[in-house]
Amino acid sequence: MAKIGSYEYPETQFGTLLRAIETLVTKFPNGESQNEKNFAGAIGHKNVRSGGYLRKVADLRRYKLIEKSGIKATEIAKLIVKPLQKEERDKAINEAIMNVGLWEEIYKKAGRDVPSIEDFKIILAEITGDRDKSLESGDTIRNLYIDVVKRYNEGASKETKSKGSKKDILGYKQETEIPENMINARSGKVYIEMPKDKRYLKVVENLLSNLKLQLDLEEETPKDKK
Repeated sequence: MAKIGSYEYPETQFGTLLRAIETLVTKFPNGESQNEKNFAGAIGHKNVRSGGYLRKVADLRRYKLIEKSGIKATEIAKLIVKPLQKEERDKAINEAIMNVGLWEEIYKKAGRDVPSIEDFKIILAEITGDRDKSLESGDTIRNLYIDVVKRYNEGASKETKSKGSKKDILGYKQETEIPENMINARSGKVYIEMPKDKRYLKVVENLLSNLKLQLDLEEETPKDKK
């Protein structure tokens, strides 16, 4: 079991695990191997006691791609391998990735733009509080994160799947939810975000007032005829 600070993390590349669950779901009835030796052999291991096999199984459970006991694919795994539509697969992959707490915390700070090795180690130390392990294992963890995040689909969410892209009152695409304690508004390239507080309402009112004035002027000004 790999651990840094209070965070456990998978040691197996995510792509390798995706291939393992594809084998489980497509080659075994109902995505379940009654004989663990058969599954081990199907994913390239001679026996169920090998270190590589045990790591894979532990990591599959860490991503919640197989059940807590036995070798049985979870619903998330089945959605990844046999989705009805691409959005369903993207959402299931995202959910699996965020089942790993360390990846979730790194994503909050870095997103898909993976920092340099030096900056990544700094972020890792800030998250975990484990400076020594961040320096020692930062390169390895960064490579694992790169393999994970390249498969993360930022556009896939519960809202995107069920309702399509959300738009705010000004009509621009909203990729993420706005926190309840914040207000935001956009006009063209101007974007404002501020705390939901009466003191800031005047700023919003002024923005809307200026926008109305601009629209009024545009209506009053005759357009040049071509």
